[in-house]
Amino acid sequence: DCIVPKLVMVHASQADRYFASLATKLAALRYGDGSDATADYAALTMTEDFDVLRNYRDTYAKHLQNPG
Repeated sequence: DCIVPKLVMVHASQADRYFASLATKLAALRYGDGSDATADYAALTMTEDFDVLRNYRDTYAKHLQNPG
């Protein structure tokens, strides 16, 4: 199941602390294929999901930490 917040609001005074913590937690996630129950995430397999994410990235690129 994919549970992804659409928006996270962080006060400007806490942004550096928030992104540092987020980066640490994301780096600890383990990639695997869709059949690996121990994996934290896997590749997108549905084209419509990819298109939605690409549109989101393109629309909000100026607000993203790493829009590449």
